[in-house]
Amino acid sequence: MNNNWKLKAINTAYKKTTETRYFNYIVKPNVINLIGNTKDKTVLDVGCGFGRYLEILSKHDPSKLVGCDISEHQIQLCKESVQNKDIEYYIVDFSDASSSIALGQNKYDIVYNVLVLLYIETLDKLKTFIENCYKCLKKGGKMVICTSDIKSASFYPEVFNILKLSAKPLTKDNEYTDGCPIQLEIIENCIVTCYQRNFETIKQLMEQVGFTDVRKCDLFLEEISLEAFTDKELNIIKKSNIFLFLEAKKL
Repeated sequence: MNNNWKLKAINTAYKKTTETRYFNYIVKPNVINLIGNTKDKTVLDVGCGFGRYLEILSKHDPSKLVGCDISEHQIQLCKESVQNKDIEYYIVDFSDASSSIALGQNKYDIVYNVLVLLYIETLDKLKTFIENCYKCLKKGGKMVICTSDIKSASFYPEVFNILKLSAKPLTKDNEYTDGCPIQLEIIENCIVTCYQRNFETIKQLMEQVGFTDVRKCDLFLEEISLEAFTDKELNIIKKSNIFLFLEAKKL
C-alpha cells in the first residue's frame, strides 16, 4: 500500500472520530479536563496529528503552544486546518533520544500526548519517548497521557459493536499480553497495528525516568455525557475502560 495514501486514509479516519459521540462526550472532555488550565502556560502536544487538541487549547490563552509529530504530512495538515497561526510546529520522532533537544528542555508547563504510546512497538523506544517528554517539562510541570490499556482489548468485540466502531485483534482466544500487536481497522482496508500496554508497565517506565505521582485517572463523565448514551452504552463504556488516562509530575 502506498504510504502517502495510508497516511491520508488514517488522517481521514481519525478526523471522522471527531464527529462521534464517543470522541465528543468521552475522550475530548477527559483529555481537556486533565490538561486543565493553560492560561499563560507553555504547552507541548507530542504526536499532534491533525491538531484537534491544538485547535481547542489555542482558545484557552496559553503563552506558547507547540505541536510536534513524526509525520510531515500531519504537520502540514495542522498548518492548513488549525486557525491559530501562532502555534509552532516541529517534525520530530520522540522515540529518538535527541528529540527533546530540538523542542527545548525544561521549557514546558504541560506536555501531553493522545493515542500515541500505543503505536510505539518496543519498551526501549517507549521509555525514550517518555524520557524526552520528561526532559521537555519544567520542574513542577505536568504530563498527561491518553492511551489504551491492554486489559480493555478483551472487550473490543462488544464495545465496537455497540459504539459502531471496528477492530480486528491479531491474537486468538482473547490471549492478550502486554505489548502484543493488535490490529485496528479504522476504515475499510486501512489497518493500523497497536502495541497496547497496561498501566503498571507505563507507570514503571515513567518512574524510571523521574516522574512522580503517576496516577491512573477515573473516567470523567459530564452531565451532557451521561445524556448522550443509553444505559447499556454507558455500562459497556465504564466496564471496558477502553482508554487509559494518566497524569504525572516532574518535581
